[in-house]
Amino acid sequence: MRGLESALAITGSDLPLFASRLVVTEGVCALGPFGLWFVLQVTGFPCSLGLAAIAVAFAVPLAALASVTSVFRRAEERRRHFRVVIASFVDLVVLSLAGGVGIDGALFAAAQVTPDWAARRMSRALLTARDSGIAPWTALAAVGAELGVTELVELSTTVQLAGTEGARIRQALTARGASLRRHEQAEAESAANAMTERLFLPGALLLLGFLVFIGFPAVHRILGGF
Repeated sequence: MRGLESALAITGSDLPLFASRLVVTEGVCALGPFGLWFVLQVTGFPCSLGLAAIAVAFAVPLAALASVTSVFRRAEERRRHFRVVIASFVDLVVLSLAGGVGIDGALFAAAQVTPDWAARRMSRALLTARDSGIAPWTALAAVGAELGVTELVELSTTVQLAGTEGARIRQALTARGASLRRHEQAEAESAANAMTERLFLPGALLLLGFLVFIGFPAVHRILGGF
C-alpha cells in the first residue's frame, strides 16, 4: 500500500481517486459480459450464461491487475525523469555556489530555472520550507520520501552535511551529479540492450520469411522436375 501511495503521488493522483476509477473499471468488467449476453439473447443469438460468468471471473481480476500495473509503470517512468532533472539541478546548484550564492539561494534558484513538473515540485517544497523556517534539505528529503525518489533523499543528505557540518559542498555536489549521470547512462545502455534483444526475434522471423519468399520458386521448380 505504501508503494502504491508513493506511485500515485508521483503520477499526480491520490488513493481515493484511484479507488473510484478502479471501482468504475471493475463495475464495467463485471456487468459488461452479462450486458453483452442479454443483447445476444434479445437479438436471437443464444449464448450460455456460464460463458458470461467465466468472462467476468477472468475480466475482474485482470482489470484490477492492469490498473495497478499501469500506475507503477507510469510512476517508474516519472521517477526516471525526476532523476534526470535532479542531475541537472545539482549542476545548476554548483554553478550558483561558484558564483558566491549561499546554499539556500542556490537550491531555490536552480529549481526556478525550468518549468518542468519535477523542478516545480522541488521549488514548491523549497518555497514552503523557506516560509516555514524549515531547512531546505529537510523539505527535499520529504519530497523524495513521498515520491519514492531515493536520489533526492541522498542529495538532501549531502546538502545537510554541508549546511550543518561545513563539508565541501561544491565538491560533494559535483561528485553527486557525476554519479547520477553515470547511473542514467547505465540505465540507458541497459534499456538499449533490452530493446535490441526484443527486436532479435522479429528480425529473425523477417529474414526467414524473406528466404522462404526467395527460395520457394526454386524449390518448387526442382520438385516439379521430378
